[in-house]
Amino acid sequence: LLKNVFEFGEVTAAEVMVPRTSLVAISHAATFDILLEEVAKTSHSRYPVIGASLDDIRGIIDFKKMAKPLSKGKLGLQTPIKSWICPAKFVPETTPLSELLPMMQRSHLAMVMVVDEFGGTAGLVTLKDLIAEIIGDGPESDISEDLTVQILDEYTFLVQAQMNMEEVNELLDLNLPVIDDYHTLGGFLLDKFQKIPVPGETLNYDNLELTVVSASGPRLNQIRISRQQPQGKNSVDVSDSEQMPIIPRKDDVSFDNGGL
Repeated sequence: LLKNVFEFGEVTAAEVMVPRTSLVAISHAATFDILLEEVAKTSHSRYPVIGASLDDIRGIIDFKKMAKPLSKGKLGLQTPIKSWICPAKFVPETTPLSELLPMMQRSHLAMVMVVDEFGGTAGLVTLKDLIAEIIGDGPESDISEDLTVQILDEYTFLVQAQMNMEEVNELLDLNLPVIDDYHTLGGFLLDKFQKIPVPGETLNYDNLELTVVSASGPRLNQIRISRQQPQGKNSVDVSDSEQMPIIPRKDDVSFDNGGL
């Protein structure tokens, strides 16, 4: 990415991909029962579909997209998966994340295949893993053990970006969307901005203003959430406010590894 965005220089697809040796693929001739077996073994929801070898990528299969036809009785255990195979997107392993992330978000791609200089399959990248890599959205990240929500006034809160979205919604009585592509407040902002926001940037969502207060390189640290308030009342700025009570995080807060 750009030097003022990433802490360790330019990061490429090759550095964050699931490598070829770790890929789990499905044969294009597979039936639904074979796909079910792989889902049970790996807990993944998407797989590359191959022909004769890993270098013969035929597309991507998304198990979740088969739920509707399954519920309508259009799928049996011996039903071929061919009808549900979607085209795969291929990117060079040298593709920088600064290009890969917006491309995947614009095209609504949950997975892309990574190829080497000879056109062979080098690995794959999922949008979930990519976001996790950029904002540190995973258990291996250097995340504070004391995740909190600071109450600045009755309309304004300062929230750690790595806080689980479901917990943010519950603690602040919000209804921010939670989808498979992210599980933290920082991931939500990254998804909506379609880029890595910098301190000072604000997202208006429903009756909320979400402002990036601080960040460390690409990793968002603190987000100010301001509710719309009645006319005549002024919000309290983070820099001027006297810190009010702190709501500690729940013990059961969890972080998602990304995954496929």
